[in-house]
Amino acid sequence: MMMLIIIIISIIVMAKIPSGNCSQQLAPALYVFGDSLFDSGNNNLLPTLAKANYAPYGMNFDKGPTGRFTNGRTVVDFIDQLTGLNFASGACGILPETGNDSGKCLNFAEQINLFERTVKTDLPRHYQNSNELSNYLSRSIYVITVGSNDYINNYLEPQRHDSSKRYTPQSYAQLLVNQLSIQLQRLYQMGARKVVMFEIGPLGCTPSITRKMKHIGRCHSEVNNLAVLFNDQLAPMLQNLTSTLEGSSFILGHVHRLALDAVMNPSNYGLSDSSNPCCVTWLNGTSLCIPGLGPLACHDPDKHYFWDGSHLTETVYRTIASLCFNGTSKTIMMMMLIIIIISIIIPSGNCSQQLAPALYVFGDSLFDSGNNNLLPTLAKANYAPYGMNFDKGPTGRFTNGKTVVDFIAEFLGLPYSPPYMSILRAVLRSDQLTGLNFASGICGILPETGNYLGKCLNFAEQINLFERTVKTDLPRHYQNSNELSNYLSRSIYVISIGSNDYINNYLEPQRYDSSKRYTPQSYAQLLINQLSIQLQRLYQLGARKVVMFEIGPLGCIPSITRTMKHIGRCHSEVNNLAVLFNDQLALMLQNLTSTLEGSAFILGHAHWLGLTDSSNPCCVTWLNGTSGCIPELGPLACHDPEKHYFWDGYHLTETVYRTIASLCFNGTSVCLPKNIQDLVL
Repeated sequence: MMMLIIIIISIIVMAKIPSGNCSQQLAPALYVFGDSLFDSGNNNLLPTLAKANYAPYGMNFDKGPTGRFTNGRTVVDFIDQLTGLNFASGACGILPETGNDSGKCLNFAEQINLFERTVKTDLPRHYQNSNELSNYLSRSIYVITVGSNDYINNYLEPQRHDSSKRYTPQSYAQLLVNQLSIQLQRLYQMGARKVVMFEIGPLGCTPSITRKMKHIGRCHSEVNNLAVLFNDQLAPMLQNLTSTLEGSSFILGHVHRLALDAVMNPSNYGLSDSSNPCCVTWLNGTSLCIPGLGPLACHDPDKHYFWDGSHLTETVYRTIASLCFNGTSKTIMMMMLIIIIISIIIPSGNCSQQLAPALYVFGDSLFDSGNNNLLPTLAKANYAPYGMNFDKGPTGRFTNGKTVVDFIAEFLGLPYSPPYMSILRAVLRSDQLTGLNFASGICGILPETGNYLGKCLNFAEQINLFERTVKTDLPRHYQNSNELSNYLSRSIYVISIGSNDYINNYLEPQRYDSSKRYTPQSYAQLLINQLSIQLQRLYQLGARKVVMFEIGPLGCIPSITRTMKHIGRCHSEVNNLAVLFNDQLALMLQNLTSTLEGSAFILGHAHWLGLTDSSNPCCVTWLNGTSGCIPELGPLACHDPEKHYFWDGYHLTETVYRTIASLCFNGTSVCLPKNIQDLVL
C-alpha cells in the first residue's frame, strides 16, 4: 500500500542540483531500511521462505528475478545517482519475532546493527577523519518503511503469535512506536540527521487480508483502524525527535489516505483492478506468486494494482509518479512531502559555471523582481513582510524571498536578472549582459488586464522592451550580428503569464466585460492567439530556448476560495478555466517548436503548483486572506513560512518556488519535453 514512498524517493534521489560542476548530487548517499516494499535481494541470501527470487517476480527485467517483491522495479532502481546501502528485509518488522515463522529475516534493530557496523568499521576507511565522516552521514538521506509486517505477520496471526492476546490495539501501537523510537535515536547517534519515515498504508485493503478475514465493503475497516492507531502515534513521536535531537529532521510520509483512495477509485489512477492480485498466488490470492506458470502468471499487469497478495505492480509506481506532478487533490499531500524534503536537502549557492549566457524573464507577479516598484500602480510588494528572507528587506518580489526564476538563475550559474525598469534610463553595462527581468505584477496577456490598479507592463509591452534591448542596447557589446545572434540563441527565456487575465479580468465582471463577450473556450483561444503572436515576436528577435509555464489551479488560491461560493476545497469551475487555457497552450507550443526552425518551446506543467491542500496564506492579509500582506506587523506577519504553501492571497512561499525551480531544472515530469538542464546543452 506504500507505492507513493517509492515514487517520492525516486524523485528526490534522481534529481540533481547544480553546484560546482552543475551536476552535484543532492546528497552523498541514500540508506534504505524496511521490509519487502524495499527489499532488493537481501532475503535471497537469508534462510527464509519469504523470497521473491523466482519467476514471475522480476518479469520486467531481462535477466529475470532479482529478489524484488514485484514484477519490476522498486525504489533501489531509482537511486543510481546515489551510493549507499539497502538493509530492507521482506517479512520482518519492528519487533524481533515478526516474520520469523518463515525463517530468518532482518528485523529493524538488526538492520540498524548492520548500519552501525558499516559506520564504525567500513566507512572510516574512506574518510581522513571523523569530521569528514560526520559530514557525510549528516548530509545523507535515510528512508524507512517498517511496521506493516508487525500487523500482517504478527498481530493478525493469533495462531502463530500471542501479541493480540497480550496487547490491546492501542497498547500494541504504542509498543511498536516506542521500539521504533529507540532505533531511530540509535540512527541519530550514529550520525543520521535527515530521516524520512512513512506511515503504514491501509492494510485492510490488501488481498492477504480481504480474502482471509470476514468484512463488509471493499476493505476490512478494523484492520485499517489498526494502521491508523499506529500512524496517529508515529506522527507526534517523529515531531518530538525533531524538536529534541539537535539538527535532525524526521519527516513523516502521509501515505495512508492517498493509498486508500487509489484502492477505492482505481480508474482515477489508470487501473481497472484494485482487489485481485495479478499473478496466480498460493492460498487463493493471499500469498506469493506460484512459480513456473509462464505467460499465464499474470495477465495485463499494467491494469492491476496488486502484483501478489501483498505487493504492488510496477505500473502503480509509474502511474502515481505521473499523478504526483499533474496535481489533483488526491496527490497534493505527496507534493507537500516532496517540497519539505527537497527544501531540506537542496544546498544553497550558485553554480560556478555558467550554463547559459543570460536569463530573460517575462510574466506577472510570480516573477516580478521589482518592476512594479517603479511603475504607477497599487500592485506593489515593496514593503515588509515581503522580502523578509533578504538581508536588505523588500525587493518588489511578491513572496517572502526568492522566486522560481531566482533559483533558475542560481542553477544556471547566473546572477539574478535585474528588473528592467531599474536600468531603463541607464546604459546597459557589460556586467548586465546576463539577463533582464521584464515581469510586471497584476498584468497579463491582454492590454487591459490589471489596469484598474494603475500602470503595469502587459506581455506585448514586455516584448517591446526586450525588442528595444536587442536592437539598441545589446549591439553595443557585440562585434557583429552573428555574435549577438549566438548570444540570444543560447540564452534562456522563462515566461509565466495568463493567470491575471482570469483573476483580474474574466473573473471581475464588475470591472471587465470579457466574461459577457466570450465563452470560456473562446476566451482561452483569444489569450492563446495573442500569446502566440508575442512568442513568435520573441523568436524573430533571436530567442530559441523558451520555457512557458501553465496557469496553476486558480480555483484553489485563497483569493478565489474565500470570495466565491464553491463546493469542496477548490472552486472547480475556476479551475476548469485554467484547464481550457492549458490544453490549448500545450498544442500551441508544440506547433511553434515544429514550425520555427531551431526553436524549443518547453511547457512547464505547473497546474499542480497551487498545492490544493493549503487554504491559508502565511502572512496576515487585507480582506480576510484574499489580498496582499498587511505591512509592518513584525514577527506576527508570518509564522513558520517554510510550512506554508501560500504566502499571501495569491502567491506561494519561497520554499515552494525553490522546489518548482529544482524540478523544472533537472526533473523529468514538470518541464517537458525536456528540462532546462537538457535545454542548455
